Amino acid sequence: MNNLIEFIVIAMGAWRLSEMLSDVSEDGPAHLLQKLRSRVGVAYDEYSAPYGKTWVAEGLLCIKCVSVWVGILFGGAYLLSPIVGISMALPFALSGIAILINRRF
Repeated sequence: MNNLIEFIVIAMGAWRLSEMLSDVSEDGPAHLLQKLRSRVGVAYDEYSAPYGKTWVAEGLLCIKCVSVWVGILFGGAYLLSPIVGISMALPFALSGIAILINRRF
């Protein structure tokens, strides 16, 4: 990466998108994330604890797993075109920064 700021934007964007996908407490706009999780096989036991019925669902519930795939997506996009990579990551990075600020204050 040519610039530390670009690296931070990509990293923050990857963190935020990974958190959104793996955290079952985030439903997303119009419950899109909840619907996605349901379609790939995320279910809930009698204690409302999430579990995966498929290997994809199990991976989606693991932020460490999701972050690898999101990192590949954003990193690959950046390597193909820095403008595209930054443009993909920027909204998620800004969301992540807003959440961190909100948690702090």
